[in-house]
Amino acid sequence: MFREAAYEAARDAMKTRMFLLGLSSGTAGMLFLVCIAVMVASYDPNAGAIHTITGWPYPLFRSAFLLCLCQLCYGVVIFCWRRAKVDYRGALGCGAAVTYSAVLSYAYACFTLVFASFVVYALVLLAPEAVPGARHFPTRCR
Repeated sequence: MFREAAYEAARDAMKTRMFLLGLSSGTAGMLFLVCIAVMVASYDPNAGAIHTITGWPYPLFRSAFLLCLCQLCYGVVIFCWRRAKVDYRGALGCGAAVTYSAVLSYAYACFTLVFASFVVYALVLLAPEAVPGARHFPTRCR
């Protein structure tokens, strides 16, 4: 009786983890394809969007992605230290709430937020008539 209950609990946990893995992989793949579509659309020489995208927002989004990458690397270091049985909590001075899964989850959420913000910004530049009051950028390069 207890073995069956333990087996069911383990199976439910495995199903949940596989669902979350599929959800995060699907989201990452979709974001990657949208990024490619936005970049292909922005390179149209008649639209002039690439010159606007690479203006002041480019360093802003790039630094936000860099911060997310640093957080991701921090999570990977914690993961490796935990697998090697290194006392990373004592070495880094972090609390019990800091685990590699929590850090990687926050990094994934930050990546998704920054990427979604960039895509929304780029799409508004590509179709300014969709947003009332959006500024039209010049169609010719200077």
